[in-house]
Amino acid sequence: MKNIAITVQSYNKKLKLSNVLQIMVDYPYIYIRVKGEIGDFLLYLQKNKITFYLMQLLLHHNDRAHAAVYRLPVFSVLLSLLVLCLLCGCGACGGSKPVGCIMPDTLMARCREGDIVLRKGTGIASRVVCASPQSDDYSHCGIIAADDDGRLLVVHAVPDEPDYEGDPDRVKAEPLLSFFSTIRASKGCLLRLSNAADSTLAARAARVAMQVFSRPTLFNHDYDDRDTTRMYCSQLVDYAYLRAGVSLVGRRRHHFNIPGLTLDHVLLPADFMHSARTTTVAEFY
Repeated sequence: MKNIAITVQSYNKKLKLSNVLQIMVDYPYIYIRVKGEIGDFLLYLQKNKITFYLMQLLLHHNDRAHAAVYRLPVFSVLLSLLVLCLLCGCGACGGSKPVGCIMPDTLMARCREGDIVLRKGTGIASRVVCASPQSDDYSHCGIIAADDDGRLLVVHAVPDEPDYEGDPDRVKAEPLLSFFSTIRASKGCLLRLSNAADSTLAARAARVAMQVFSRPTLFNHDYDDRDTTRMYCSQLVDYAYLRAGVSLVGRRRHHFNIPGLTLDHVLLPADFMHSARTTTVAEFY
């Protein structure tokens, strides 16, 4: 299993405003895209500490992912962010795009109950997950299931996507158009059980997922799949198939620790891509 190596050092150079291409704020993360030799960075404000971390993402060397983490002077960071927020309106400086769906209509028409869908998100938390080499550039997943009217929905456990004020982080069921909307997804993948004869098992897994949605079920912020009273995204898919009698990933689990995110004994969405029981129907952007 590949590992992530963390290098912590001092960073005394000034962040020039002229080099900043984009800034996105999603507390406690602040993503800053800059040009030049520095690359893309992620600011993470640690709780109970007045320290900012600047983490360079996606550095690969000899099958190891290196996250270069820099401690920054707090005052200079706050001053720079204040100016940037005034200039950019605390959003993406590059402007917004019309909302659409990245999944082609022809592929959507081929979806079946029990299919597994993966996506690379557009948010900062997704960038953190995708910094891991085990992610294969995917940060979220769900399973397709039919509701009582026969409509195909994606059942998935997701945080920070409330449908109404006060909506808790929970297992949701929503249309493919919403799951793969351009404001939530920049890349997608459709997986299916390799053996066509297993379609009955896939449909059974879909029904289990709908039952989990109907309970209702809160999001598992501890990312511990040994607790089945709550669910995170990969845990939900694995649980649904296990209850249907199919083991997709066996005992495969991961551990990695980067600033702002520590995962132990966790399944990743990409694990389903590498399962001997699944095949990739399509990847799309």
